[in-house]
Amino acid sequence: MKPHPVFYNCDNCPSYCCSYTEIEVTFEDIERLALHLDADIDVVSRRFTMESKDPYTRVMRHFRDPVFGTACRLLDLETRRCKAYEARPTACRVYPGTSTCHYYQFLMAERRLQGKPKVAVRAYNLVQDSEMGRHPIERRDTAENSGA
Repeated sequence: MKPHPVFYNCDNCPSYCCSYTEIEVTFEDIERLALHLDADIDVVSRRFTMESKDPYTRVMRHFRDPVFGTACRLLDLETRRCKAYEARPTACRVYPGTSTCHYYQFLMAERRLQGKPKVAVRAYNLVQDSEMGRHPIERRDTAENSGA
C-alpha cells in the first residue's frame, strides 16, 4: 500500500495537539510509558493520566502552558516536543490521521498574513486573553522573535 502524502510539518508547530483537553490513553500506552520512564505502571498512571468524563477512559493530565493555557504533561515547554516521543500514546502516534492538519494550515496562513514566521496562534480565545487583548500569542522562546 502506497503511503499518503503529508501536507504539514510538525517541526513548524508549537504542539497544538498537546493542548487537546482529552488525549486518550490505553492501558498499553501506560505500560509503554512506564517502560520508557523506568517507572511503576501505577505511578505513571497516577502522575500522567486521569479519569475522563467517561469513567472507563483515561486521558493525559495537563499542566500550565504559556502558549495554549494548558498542555499534556509530557510536553517539554522549552523545545515544544514530547519528552517521551518514542513511547507516546497511540492517539498521538496516529494524529492527525489524515494527510493534512487543519491547525497547521491555519497557523501557516496566520504567519504569512502577519509576516511573523514564529507567531503561535490559538484556534480559540480564552476569556482572559480576550479581556486583555492578547491574541495571537508571540512565542518568546526564540531569539528571532525577541523584539518582534
